[in-house]
Amino acid sequence: MGIDDRKVFDIAFDDKDNEVCSYLIRNGCVDKKYALSVLLEHNKDIKQHKEILHEIFNDFEKMENFEQNNPYHTRKLLDHVLTAVETLDENSSDVVKLAVLFHDTGKLETKTTDENGIDHFYKHSVASEEIAEKALNELNYDEHIVDKVKILIHYHEMDWQKISDKTVQKFVNKLEREGVSFEDYLQVRKADILAQNPEKYNERLLILSKISEIYKTNIKQPELDM
Repeated sequence: MGIDDRKVFDIAFDDKDNEVCSYLIRNGCVDKKYALSVLLEHNKDIKQHKEILHEIFNDFEKMENFEQNNPYHTRKLLDHVLTAVETLDENSSDVVKLAVLFHDTGKLETKTTDENGIDHFYKHSVASEEIAEKALNELNYDEHIVDKVKILIHYHEMDWQKISDKTVQKFVNKLEREGVSFEDYLQVRKADILAQNPEKYNERLLILSKISEIYKTNIKQPELDM
């Protein structure tokens, strides 16, 4: 494994030759963390390289045909996750991109189906945290990055029953105590919503917009001119 192998990987990636990229990963010519960093850098095209993602994480191949029979979802699990990743700005941090990439992986372990045939995924955030922690530790990510990713996953479906200056401030403070910015939370939540059923997500986007406006207007500290 060396610089030349990475150059070959980069060229193959640019050419969308996923077979060569997968071969290089599978045979240890390019480490999985490097391959993932390239995928995250080009998050807008991640669907075109999902075979590489399968080579890095086995769980993502299991997600390919995983059904989500739920009113809020029209996509299979992997398509939902990768659509969410593609909605992120290219300049989003790796912490945000990793959180979105792993936010629903726990659905593989938590799926139940009710008497009406509707799928539910209770406490999937907790399972997703555990999957993300194991996968990122195996790739030797720094502990502080793993911790931030886990926190964002944990809160990605925060239930906003009451929206007020007080509730938003309380949540902002909670995130800051855990070393995570509210802006990162907003990015993760918006990406998740935008990858859901378009006929259902307007209400959730409206809630997110209200929360964001409270934060920007009444809570966010102004940047100081240097």
